[in-house]
Amino acid sequence: ILTPALVEMAILPGATRTTSLRIENPGTDPITVDMSSTTPAELGGVAMGELLGTELSAEPWVEIVPPQFTIRPGSRQNVRVTSRVPKEGVKHPNYYGDLVLKGTYADGQSAGSTRSTVHLAYAAIASTVQGSIEQISLSEGDKPSQFFVQMRLTNVGDVHVDPSARIYLISAQGGQ
Repeated sequence: ILTPALVEMAILPGATRTTSLRIENPGTDPITVDMSSTTPAELGGVAMGELLGTELSAEPWVEIVPPQFTIRPGSRQNVRVTSRVPKEGVKHPNYYGDLVLKGTYADGQSAGSTRSTVHLAYAAIASTVQGSIEQISLSEGDKPSQFFVQMRLTNVGDVHVDPSARIYLISAQGGQ
């Protein structure tokens, strides 16, 4: 178990920031854990105008210590996540990385993998929160007045968002 799922760090060019993650082994066998920082897959192959998604990667600036360790059954291990942001080249308000955890049992079998996202926020540059509804569909349910809405939202801004929506269906007579 890796917590938290989202690590947010306020950054400044040339500064170092540190926080901790906690890894728990609720199982009955020891697990060897390998951790690394990677560019989120969601940033690959996408662009917003001239900006390539990979330009928002925090991977080269993030270090995990220790990167490998063995955790006993029923125990916890803290790891340190450090961001070292260069003095030059900070052009965007938000950078992202995945902190990937892969576990292996003593016999070499996989114990699974999980990830946490690191968000490095540079407040001196304003973020652009912007989304575009690419597709929306409405279907009628089995019960009277039951409807299902499915929507695909594309993030065209430069900051991570967890979208939510409130949908009101209005009848031809104007009632909800």
